[in-house]
Amino acid sequence: MWGGPSLLVDSHLALNDCASDQTAALYGDWPLGDAGSHLFDWQADARRGAVFPVPGHTALSLLCRDEHWQIHSPDVAVRFDPDGFEWARLTDDDVFIPFRGEASIDDVSVATATLGEVDGDAATHLTVSVTEADGSTTAHRDLEPGDAFPWGGYRAQIVRIVEPQETVLGALGWVEVHLSGEAGLPHGPRNL
Repeated sequence: MWGGPSLLVDSHLALNDCASDQTAALYGDWPLGDAGSHLFDWQADARRGAVFPVPGHTALSLLCRDEHWQIHSPDVAVRFDPDGFEWARLTDDDVFIPFRGEASIDDVSVATATLGEVDGDAATHLTVSVTEADGSTTAHRDLEPGDAFPWGGYRAQIVRIVEPQETVLGALGWVEVHLSGEAGLPHGPRNL
């Protein structure tokens, strides 16, 4: 990975591979909470020009290419904290679920997020699906900021929904989530 010094402390950002049109299949992780006994990780396809959050910063995928055509040697250029995207940083210890990927807690509880219309309603509706270690999947539909759902032993509260921006430089698209230790609560406003 190239494009300047890494600003990440206690977290990782890595390239899995390059896809077509300079899209980078990225992976990141960081420890949850002060004890760091649990690990949050994510993976997503980031097109050229996609901005995404990393702890305390934002990152911009500049390009992804195979450096040496003779052998498979993918490389990605990433710029940290691009101008104009301060708003995209995660708040405090929040995590995120990318729309074009997935996120997990301890590589066991995997969450995906989708936006879509329901029965011709022009408004977008958020669905977060969580697959647990036993293979069971629960879909939490029509979520909004303030709603919560159980995720890997945590109560996961929706902080905000960042829709994908298909502009030259634009947000990858994700759901920002705040995790707390009150798992098992049904989704609903924070002050249940």
